[in-house]
This record gives sequence, C-alpha cells and structure tokens, in this order.
Amino acid sequence: MRIAKDPVERKAEFIETATKLYFEKGYESTTIDDITNDMNVAKGTFYYYFKSKKEIFKEVVVEMAREVNSEYIKILNDNTKTIKEKITKYIVYNLRMFNNSRENEMFKLIHLVEFETLHQKLVEETSKIIYKEFIVMLSKGIKDEEIEIDDVEFTASVLIGGLFGAFKLFSTRQDEKDQKQINKLYEFVGKVLNITF
Repeated sequence: MRIAKDPVERKAEFIETATKLYFEKGYESTTIDDITNDMNVAKGTFYYYFKSKKEIFKEVVVEMAREVNSEYIKILNDNTKTIKEKITKYIVYNLRMFNNSRENEMFKLIHLVEFETLHQKLVEETSKIIYKEFIVMLSKGIKDEEIEIDDVEFTASVLIGGLFGAFKLFSTRQDEKDQKQINKLYEFVGKVLNITF
C-alpha cells in the first residue's frame, strides 16, 4: 500500500524536481511526463497541484527568488563583516548568479511577455528587501564610522540601481573577465561611498 505524502511536502517535491530538470534540460525541453517520471508519480498527481507546466514554472521562479532574497539578507545583515566586506560579497554573489548560464537562462525566460506580471511582482519584492537591507547596512556604516554620507536613502537608491544595471549589463558580456567587472563595480561603489576597495 502506497503512503500518501503531506500535500505541502509533495508540492515542494514537484517544484524541486522541476527546478532540477529545467536546469538539466531547459524549460522548453522539460515535459510534465519528465517531471512525473522523475518523481515516480502518476501524471494526475501533477495536475492535482498544478494546472500546467507554465504554472509550475512560475512556482519554481518564486522559489528561486525566495532563495536569492534570503541570501541577500544573509549577506547584508552579517554584523561580523565591514561594509566593504558585505558589498564585496554582494557583488560577487550577483555576478556569479547573473553570469551562471543555467540561471541566466531561467532569468531570460521570466522576462518573456507571458511572465511579465510575475516578473514585475518579484522585482518589486526583491527591490524592497534590498533597499531595506541597504538602508540598515549604510546606517550601520555611518554609526561605525566606516562611511560618511548625508542621505542614506538616496545613496541606497543610487547603489542598488547602479549595481543592478551593471549586473544586467555584465551578464551580456560573457567574454569580459569577472575580476575586470568586479573592479569596475568597486570603483563605482567607492566613488558613491567615498571609500577605497
């Protein structure tokens, strides 16, 4: 007799399996049959949780965004690190993520028109999280006398916008070495915060 899994656990298993297969085969090449076969469950079980391949893809992207946001919070909230160390880790993490061809493919898919609403929602959520964490980090940097800035909110906005734009640009420059990109970002952040990396 087969034991039924908790619905939350089963749904998470579907998302995890779909994520793995999307990275291995790509979104277009992964079928619902591939997902259910990998899990050794009936196709009907898939449809109990998801209406379509598109719907599970959205869930995969939401889960990826949660993981990224969790990592941002971890990096920017690390009180054992200086502001330079936090920004360095944030830059390196983002460059690796944007330059990872498998993850980059997933990010390209989310930019398709059919996923535009989801993409906008995730960008807004992530922007709020990053903005809040940058405010806290910069305020602590001022308190700890690591930086001197007049307007924390303005500085956070400039840094976030500039860094995100650069990460996106660099993801299209696969021939440019990571260290060259990192140095350009250090120069930018150094000028905004009036510090040396």
